[in-house]
Amino acid sequence: SDLMDRPSHNLTHPLPGAVVGSYRSAVTQPQAILAAIQDIAQISPASTSANLDDKEVYPLFARTCPSSDGEASAIVDYYAQLGVSRISILYYSDAFGAALQKAFQEQATAVGMETSYA
Repeated sequence: SDLMDRPSHNLTHPLPGAVVGSYRSAVTQPQAILAAIQDIAQISPASTSANLDDKEVYPLFARTCPSSDGEASAIVDYYAQLGVSRISILYYSDAFGAALQKAFQEQATAVGMETSYA
């Protein structure tokens, strides 16, 4: 639907056409689901979890920064240029940390780096 032209559910307090989301992916994920249920687009300037790329779950979500996959790619490229062959990943197990760890491990393994994580 055209978000700018949709009828308001309440003329006194109309629903927004879009919202600017949270910085933390763990907060953005449930917000994006709730916003989509109301047919409201959400954009985040900092939520990077690759989970948010799933358009079946988050159909109206967008971001202005790279996803965890993009961040991991840049980090792996940097360490590969330095000649690093083994690397350990320390991360916090929330939506951001888990997505970045997964993307980093997949991309590092793909270029032949040995990885471990905790």
